[in-house]
Amino acid sequence: GDAQVVLRQSKTIWLNGLGWSIVALPRSHRNRISLSYFLKCSGTGGEKDEWTCDASATLAVLGVENEERQIKHTYTHNEQLAGYESFISAE
Repeated sequence: GDAQVVLRQSKTIWLNGLGWSIVALPRSHRNRISLSYFLKCSGTGGEKDEWTCDASATLAVLGVENEERQIKHTYTHNEQLAGYESFISAE
């Protein structure tokens, strides 16, 4: 049968009035399994609020050495995720 994809999202941390969280999910592409890993900015929490935020961050997985990656992104109410479709291999 089809493998069930489980999306994991961290608790939201509020920083300077904006909500931030980590989103991770497994990804299968050409018989290879990897971890997709993103930083999400959910904005101010108001559904109709328009906002933007320029941010840079270092993404890493605890316990995995030498797997840090940098992101720079302008988050908006329409574009809330930045990161990597294939952050690390699960093999």
